[in-house]
Amino acid sequence: MNLNDNTIAQQLQSIPSDQEQTSIIEEEDTQGIDNNTLTNQLSEIEPDNSEEKNTNTISAVGTSDVLEEHEVKAQTENKVPPSQDTLYNQYSKKYPELFENGKLVDIETAKEKGIITEVSAVPLGDEEVVSGHISTKSDATPFGFTYNTESQSVEVQKFNANQEKDFRRLEKLDEDFEVPEMTAKEEDKFITEMVGAMPDVNPDGSTNLMKKFLGITGSTGFKVLNALGYGVSYIGAAYQDIIEKVAKETQEAFPDAYNSIINKSPKEFASMMGRDTMAGLEFSETVPVLGAVTRFPAANAKIARKLSQELAKKKKQAVKDWNRRLNVSKMKGATAQQLQEKKDEATKVANQNKDIANQLIKEFEDKTGKTISKTSTTGQKTIDYDLARKAGIETSQDLTQSKGASLADTVLEEVTGSAKISDEAVLFGQGDTLMQPILKPDKFDGIVAVASDLKKANPQAFNNNKTIIDNLFDLTVNKQLIAGDKLIDMLNKYDISFEDYVLTVVGSGSTAGQVLNKLSQIKRARPLNEMVAMQQAATLKNQDVIRNTIMRIENIRRGGLVSQIATAARNLTSAGIRAPMEGLGNVMDTALYNLSNEGALSGAKSLLSKNNWKDSFRHMRYMFDNPKETKEVVDFILDRPELSGQMDLLFNNINEIMIATGRGKGGVLDKILTEGEDAVMALNIPNRWQEFLVRRGAFLGELERLVKREYKIDLIDALNNGKIRDLLNDASSVRPAGARSFTEIVSDATNRALDLTYAKQPDIPVFRSISSFIVRNGLTVVLPFPRFMFNSMELMGQYMGGASIPLARKLMGTVKPSLRGKLTAKDRQRISRNLVGIAVAGAAYSYRTSEDAPADYKEMKVDDDTVANITPQFPMRQFLYLGEAVNQIRKGTFFDFFDSREFVETFAGTNFRTGVGQSIFQDIADIVSSADLTDKEAGAKALARPIGEYLASWFVPFAQLIEAQRVVGDRGLTYKDLRDDPNLDFQETFLKELGKPFKSRGFTVTPEEEEAAPKKEFLFTEERKRVSPISRVFLGLNLSTKDSVEGEYLKRLGFTEYDLGSRSKVPTVKRFENKILREALPEIVRAAKLREKTVRNNYIKANKATKEEFSEQSYVNSDIKALVKKYLNNIREDLSNVKTGTSSKYVKALVEFRKLPKDFRRRAMTKYFQLEGKEPNASEADDLFRLTKIGKTFQKAFSK
Repeated sequence: MNLNDNTIAQQLQSIPSDQEQTSIIEEEDTQGIDNNTLTNQLSEIEPDNSEEKNTNTISAVGTSDVLEEHEVKAQTENKVPPSQDTLYNQYSKKYPELFENGKLVDIETAKEKGIITEVSAVPLGDEEVVSGHISTKSDATPFGFTYNTESQSVEVQKFNANQEKDFRRLEKLDEDFEVPEMTAKEEDKFITEMVGAMPDVNPDGSTNLMKKFLGITGSTGFKVLNALGYGVSYIGAAYQDIIEKVAKETQEAFPDAYNSIINKSPKEFASMMGRDTMAGLEFSETVPVLGAVTRFPAANAKIARKLSQELAKKKKQAVKDWNRRLNVSKMKGATAQQLQEKKDEATKVANQNKDIANQLIKEFEDKTGKTISKTSTTGQKTIDYDLARKAGIETSQDLTQSKGASLADTVLEEVTGSAKISDEAVLFGQGDTLMQPILKPDKFDGIVAVASDLKKANPQAFNNNKTIIDNLFDLTVNKQLIAGDKLIDMLNKYDISFEDYVLTVVGSGSTAGQVLNKLSQIKRARPLNEMVAMQQAATLKNQDVIRNTIMRIENIRRGGLVSQIATAARNLTSAGIRAPMEGLGNVMDTALYNLSNEGALSGAKSLLSKNNWKDSFRHMRYMFDNPKETKEVVDFILDRPELSGQMDLLFNNINEIMIATGRGKGGVLDKILTEGEDAVMALNIPNRWQEFLVRRGAFLGELERLVKREYKIDLIDALNNGKIRDLLNDASSVRPAGARSFTEIVSDATNRALDLTYAKQPDIPVFRSISSFIVRNGLTVVLPFPRFMFNSMELMGQYMGGASIPLARKLMGTVKPSLRGKLTAKDRQRISRNLVGIAVAGAAYSYRTSEDAPADYKEMKVDDDTVANITPQFPMRQFLYLGEAVNQIRKGTFFDFFDSREFVETFAGTNFRTGVGQSIFQDIADIVSSADLTDKEAGAKALARPIGEYLASWFVPFAQLIEAQRVVGDRGLTYKDLRDDPNLDFQETFLKELGKPFKSRGFTVTPEEEEAAPKKEFLFTEERKRVSPISRVFLGLNLSTKDSVEGEYLKRLGFTEYDLGSRSKVPTVKRFENKILREALPEIVRAAKLREKTVRNNYIKANKATKEEFSEQSYVNSDIKALVKKYLNNIREDLSNVKTGTSSKYVKALVEFRKLPKDFRRRAMTKYFQLEGKEPNASEADDLFRLTKIGKTFQKAFSK
């Protein structure tokens, strides 16, 4: 469809000038509108004879006393309603092209045929929520569809036909009718009269809801619906949504009138209006823009002028919307036009070559033994669509399962590099598997046309006793007879893909190897990511029931672990961090591509190219600036059989895994697990939404970038010009000679989208194998998300040193020529990510050396009193670790900073934190090193803790409810210690430890109980509080108050609270000890800082050998850290005596000293040094008593 401003201009030109309008106004009282003129204008609209014919036919049938076939079926179906499974089996056989692998894949066509009705998650009125059939559910439609009965589907088809007729009539009226203007008062009067004249019932006998609605809303409602009614032909999908919004507002404004007159929910009302508005309501005959106005003699010339102006504005906006870059309607329209032209051309050529058609059918029937045609009295054979489909189902044989080794084995061998994938598995890369010869009815004319063209181009190839199919096969596999690209273009001329063609000419699987030669010429084969997915599916299907059941249970639990809104927000933030890094990598990737293929100058130009930078970051715009249109375009590209594998990988992988592991097989257990899976899917709607948002943007941005780079065309322009079939068929009109197949480029874009959400299969084979093993064997109890762990490890490896691999290969190529050559896509990715990683690590280093950076690399300053723990925002913690590591290396203190446990947790520990692995390993250590616990208590803890952690992980989705209580003030923000003191009894210890994870997360603690619990005593801060809990719930941010100055000082030395805090496993004792230790810290830190000055001076005076061995900071650290540990160890020792009741001298001394004001404590420290010639020992009670006495003396002296 092409829109332009010609019609608008003509209408505007016909609007009278101001003088002419004055004349109209003056004549208003004496002259009404010329109704004859309006009648003549309307009568000039030429009727659509075909539509009238259809209408007459329907009317005739409708008035007949003889029931139609579908009406008879309706009576039977009402008495004995068929089950959903029965309808599924019926339609999958009747319309096999709509189904694939037991799933309904062509939803739009199924809707057009009327065989499905969408299921709503929200019940209307007193209705219950109906569950859709399993074959219709996917990530995009989690609630699925129900199958309609045959009689219902016939009614839908009839309704659609009538609706389409009314739309066409609307557009024609719009083109031919001009209307004048009226005043607001006259307009209200006209609308009132018009509404009053509307019939109370529709032509089908149903209540005219339009009249009732306008009776409530008056002219305002009319104007809204008038605009919507006109715009529906341009924005049909939005019509119903806006109707619902208007209805809701009307219900709120006039609740009594709305409920008494309409008596339907806004959603239900909108649904009915959407069905009825354009399908024959008398309303369409009473509005000037929509129908005839001649029945209202009160109308005048000013009515037409006003509505004409409004019409012009609407059309201008429609033209603007139509010409926007991402316009799926335009893409669909242009594609439909292209396909129709190709179909018409195929039909024309086929009709001119009926002899070839006749021979092809005969040969096919002879070869398969199946009848697929009907023969006329003249002997001409024609394809019978129903017979052909039936024959296709009966003869099709999936040859990927017909030979010795299974497909799973052959793919696995290919993935591991030990063997070649079977010919049959590789052959079909666009949606089909290799079959016995099959004639697709809708492609038959195209096949005939191609055969005709090939015969004309190669007459000698057909001058033999072979069949046409055999000759076509010889031409296909013989490069000397016809080149691959030339064959592709001949096929594309009639919209025949290579796969459609091969399905006709290949006789059996034994010939597949020959066809592979042709595939290699034209670069068409199934992408590797689909092959890996096939291997995974085959493996799951071959597993035993017990293992699959365990997988299903674990997958439900894992789904719950990521179901919180906070998790969705964190994942979206992670994508927001990665997206610009990927954009920068794209810039470098294109530069490296041009460097490798076109030379250094081209590569250098790419780095400075504005278009390269723009294209490289386009995915960010698609993600965050225009997600709705991005979704429409991505669905338009992928929602077709050729790319169904990529569609499933991006959006339907979870559903496919559910089916492969036994979902839908029946039984009580299956029903229970299915309910659990559905619940988790519902809880994960926010997470799936952000995931799909990111994937769509990444996919479309990468696809557009690669197409522009390799095909030298603009993808969106090609789609707007209807070239999607040319792209899928790899026609030379879009794909340059020697370039990769479009399917392969789509596969790369899919992998990039999955990579950005850490959902792709790991690249390293051993990682891929281990990940699969963990998932299939239920080891996700320990490592819930192995794929994320391995993908993140690979990513950070590439960021830190990816360039080393291609660099090493280049160096080895100097002595081994076989290793020379252009950079591969993986080489470019490793190099570009390594460069990006260096840049980001440099930025992280800059932050870590700034004054605002907290001592802990895992934290970022928010304000003077608040810090954010950035661990959940991957990969921020990882890069800040690298920045801090560089900082520590520069200072010569890396080994003071490095801790192996910290390193593992940073780069691979997310899984341990969310699973029970950390608990298991910790408890093993507890049993081995149980110092102050009996063996029974240690055993009870070791047994109960992992069980408790596992059970509590099932309740993670409810954790956001606890946080929501903090948001509204029902729970406090202070961190509380909810642990119980240990007990030596095995059973009591076991039960306490079992409930500990529930209690610590607040699941089994009321807000009142939490408020009464003692606060958690930290070493580096007196009181730690949560900050802005609403940010945690909706943004996934962990904000808390920052540590004390003393705590920051000690953390910069490399200490942690674990290093210096209480080691007691008794919560009461630990709180007491941490409090005492914390109170001692200011004096210990003060002593350490005084000592630091001395040590630095000593380093300056040190000899050369010392300075070569130690950096200044490492020299200082070695001294100060020993001093701090000594002080704290002395205090701990004294505290141990306090616990046994033998001494409390130190505690008394410490308390007394802490009572002194800060200034007098400092004066006492200075005076003590002057008197004793040494620094006071903060761990000695006598020194503290002496300091207290000196301080009190100063205090008394200054008080006089």
